[in-house]
Amino acid sequence: MALTPEGAALRDKAVTVPGAILDTLGLTRPEAEDLQERMIRLARSARIQR
Repeated sequence: MALTPEGAALRDKAVTVPGAILDTLGLTRPEAEDLQERMIRLARSARIQR
């Protein structure tokens, strides 16, 4: 099974999305990873305290 040319073009475009989001937010990858971990801990804490 293989992607169609259109599917391959969409895949190529999609791989740029995470970097574009980081650029828009003004975050580096390590900053985004740290933020993600903090949000996970916050969500877990909120569930525990219910």
